[in-house]
Amino acid sequence: MLLFQMLSGKNPYENLSASEIKTKIRYEALPEVTAYYPLVSEEMRKIIKKATAKSPAERYQSCEAFKEAILQLKTATHTPAQDYDTIRREEDEEVVFINVPLYTLIALLIILGIMVFRYSLPRSSAGSDIVFDIKNTERIEEIQDSIAQAQQAQEMEDSLRVFQTVLRSQDSSEIFLHKVQRGETLAKIATRYRMPLDSLKKLNNLSGQERLRPREGIKVWVRSIYKLRRDENLADVSKKFGVSTEILREVNQLYPKSPEPGELPVPVIYEGKDLVIPA
Repeated sequence: MLLFQMLSGKNPYENLSASEIKTKIRYEALPEVTAYYPLVSEEMRKIIKKATAKSPAERYQSCEAFKEAILQLKTATHTPAQDYDTIRREEDEEVVFINVPLYTLIALLIILGIMVFRYSLPRSSAGSDIVFDIKNTERIEEIQDSIAQAQQAQEMEDSLRVFQTVLRSQDSSEIFLHKVQRGETLAKIATRYRMPLDSLKKLNNLSGQERLRPREGIKVWVRSIYKLRRDENLADVSKKFGVSTEILREVNQLYPKSPEPGELPVPVIYEGKDLVIPA
């Protein structure tokens, strides 16, 4: 066994237990070297088989005889072994490759035949909700009523969804009292606070025709009134409430003004300033 492993580089009893190896050595001959190297020459196969024969009488009688056989092999003409399995496998692969277009054509013909057969069958309108007799006015009226009912149900569902959204927004919102500035209108106030004009009118019981007086209080829905903390800036508030800094500037009119002669400039934002967060 050791000689076979030295000559072939393969362990013939790999992954076997000691008892199984003992049984195979005692009762079975070693495998052919072609089991591991199919392309080994016939002369080399015979030398290895004789050197590792099970019966001592069949082996080389001395190391000199074994050496002489190897030297003769080096000068002799080798007869390469024929790997019939490999040749057969290559032939099968070639046959399969040649038959691929034929199989594809047959499959396409079958699919085409099925499609022609299905479309050649007469189509029945029985049980169809779409095909109907145009003279059957009762059926047409039933379909029209069904469509109208479905549209009404969808409108009611949409209205309920909008109403629930308004309720949720009001539960999480606050009313802020905006002081009217000279020249302001309800439309400008609604745009500033991102609030629908109709909602602003209803909240203040106004028709929209009234003329607003400066410093008059107008109620608006806002999300929150946030008091600026120490070391906070507008970007921090924007990130906290998910509102852009530009919207915060516009809603709170955070634009620096030129000081009057003799006055000190007033900072735009400062600790403790109330910031309106639009809804």
